[in-house]
Amino acid sequence: MVEQKEKILVIEDDNTTRMFIKDVLERQNYLVASYSTGHNVVSKVIANNFSLIILDINLKNGENGIEICKQLKRNTVTKDIPVIFLTGITTKSILVNAFDAGALDYVLKPFVEEELIARINTHLSLERHRKLLIEEKEKAELADRKKSEFLVDMSHDIRSPLNSIIGFSELLLEDIHYTTHENKLFVENIKNSGEHLLMLINDIIDLSKIEAGRIVIEKHDFFVKRMLDNILSIFIKEKKKRSLNNVNLILDFNEDDKIGFLFSDKKRIEQIFYNLLTNALKFTDEGYIELGCRKVYINENPFVEFFVKDTGVGIPENKQKVIFERFGQGDNAYKRNFEGTGLGLAITKKLVKLLGGDIWVESQENIGSTFLFTIPYIVNIEDIKDIVEKKREKRDYNWSGKQILLIDDDEVTFLLIKNMLRKTNVELTYAVNGKEGIKKFDANKYDLVLLDINMPLINGVDVLKHIKESKRNVPVVVQTAYALADDSKRFLKMGSDGYISKPMSQDDLFAGIKKFLNKK
Repeated sequence: MVEQKEKILVIEDDNTTRMFIKDVLERQNYLVASYSTGHNVVSKVIANNFSLIILDINLKNGENGIEICKQLKRNTVTKDIPVIFLTGITTKSILVNAFDAGALDYVLKPFVEEELIARINTHLSLERHRKLLIEEKEKAELADRKKSEFLVDMSHDIRSPLNSIIGFSELLLEDIHYTTHENKLFVENIKNSGEHLLMLINDIIDLSKIEAGRIVIEKHDFFVKRMLDNILSIFIKEKKKRSLNNVNLILDFNEDDKIGFLFSDKKRIEQIFYNLLTNALKFTDEGYIELGCRKVYINENPFVEFFVKDTGVGIPENKQKVIFERFGQGDNAYKRNFEGTGLGLAITKKLVKLLGGDIWVESQENIGSTFLFTIPYIVNIEDIKDIVEKKREKRDYNWSGKQILLIDDDEVTFLLIKNMLRKTNVELTYAVNGKEGIKKFDANKYDLVLLDINMPLINGVDVLKHIKESKRNVPVVVQTAYALADDSKRFLKMGSDGYISKPMSQDDLFAGIKKFLNKK
């Protein structure tokens, strides 16, 4: 970007002095306009966007520089422009009047060239800093307003699922005998509300990890068509759940593009699609939603261009950049018609950048939107060989004769894990805190320890240390709500053999413990 030259206005009735000042300033690379009179000075200043004004106090034809300065300071557009007076008068009262009129400085005639330049440079530097402070202040105020709107949204969006969770849980605990269908409906509402609440929390955590530079990108080869098929299947179910019977979900995958495997972070690409498709379902009542990809070349480099296209409400042109900003949504907090933190697209944009691509939107109001993002088309031949040759692992969750010690101060977690493991025939022993956990571990033999970290009496870190110092080679899997970036690495470094973050699904639990319990 070419730096724009600053403009200076010189009002001086003496031609020789005026032309000399103009020559001096132009040699300093300033743009200079010079006049012998202050006639229509306010209009001229507004029209030309001057950065500084040099003004003679005593002008011909009865004009007074002090009065001209007052005119400039009364106008809302010109009032903040620095004014430096030129004068040969050193009378104290006149100089005081000049400052009272709003001047920042004065230069006495005959002036020294170096002094004039130094004063002008100083005031222009101060003016640049003043403008920068105003810009930063406005940015901070805008960010504060967006944060306030975001907190209003979050308060609403967190309270809504909590209302369902607490309300339906209370109904289930009542003595009233509901029908099986009603009980199932209550449980489904609790589950859906919990998943929504988790999504909100994950959005906040993901954004904080990205902005702290602590998010981990894990690249592997995966089959693109299979990933898109799975995503389509998930969102067909989601569409049905939302009763969007007038919306068709379509997959556009051109075999001629020959997009087979892609070396990238599949989990993050799925997360990007999840955010985009969730928005598409939110804003589309009828028509279709289409997802797909094509191969494109950017500066002769191959990329996969993924897209999500819908026939929804569309996005106004002036909002199409705002929606990718943190806390940004197409409307403010009280006028919006759809739930959401406003973080999804901000996270999506940052993830795409981390994966080496770009994201943008093409949209028309009341017609629809197309979100497109690119990912570098890279393939790792060795990974493909491993994927193709690897046999699907047989799931064997019959752990009869195996014993697990669960150490966790949350009895609800015990109840959850107990029921998750019910069909595996494993024997589960429960310790309600770290002290009891150490006592039970020392007294019995176990094949695995499931260990919480944040507990009273003795915390999980000290329990882990005790177990490892016992030299009994019992694997320990930490299961904890510490789920920020690098937490898993931190616990593994402490000696843990595995890590599961809360909240956990049944698949998460089995995936975290099966390699230890399937050993003969």
